[in-house]
Amino acid sequence: MTTEHPPKILIVDDQEDIRLITRMSLRRIHWKNQPLDLHLVSSGSESVAFIKNHPDTQVMIMDIMMEHDRAGFDAINAIHALHPHIQLIVQSAQAGLLSEQEVIRNYPIINYLTKSAESSQRIGNMVLLALKNYERLKA
Repeated sequence: MTTEHPPKILIVDDQEDIRLITRMSLRRIHWKNQPLDLHLVSSGSESVAFIKNHPDTQVMIMDIMMEHDRAGFDAINAIHALHPHIQLIVQSAQAGLLSEQEVIRNYPIINYLTKSAESSQRIGNMVLLALKNYERLKA
C-alpha cells in the first residue's frame, strides 16, 4: 500500500456535460496504482479559488471561453503565478481570440486539445504525460 496521495486533477468548464464527459474519460486512469482524485468547477474564478485552497493539484484541464472571452486565459495566468509547476491543459471548442499556436506560445500550458469525441479518448494519455512531467519538475 502506498502512502502517496492520489494525484489531484481539476477539470474546469462552464458546460456541465463537458465536465462530466471529461471526468468519465479519466475515471479509469490510474497513476502509481491509485485512481485520480478528480474535481470539477465551472468557471475561471472558481478554478483560481480551488488552486488557492488545494495547492497540491497537479494537473488542470481548462476551457478558455467561460464567464467571458478571456476567463480561461486570466485564470491560467493567475494559477501559474500561484502554482508554477501545475500542468495546464487547454480544452476548447474554438480557438476564440487567438490561434492554437498563439495560445501555446503565449500561455504556460503543456497541451491544447480541441473538444471532440477524439479528445475524450486522448485526454487520459495527456493527463498521464502531465503527471509524469509534474513529477520530473518537482524532483
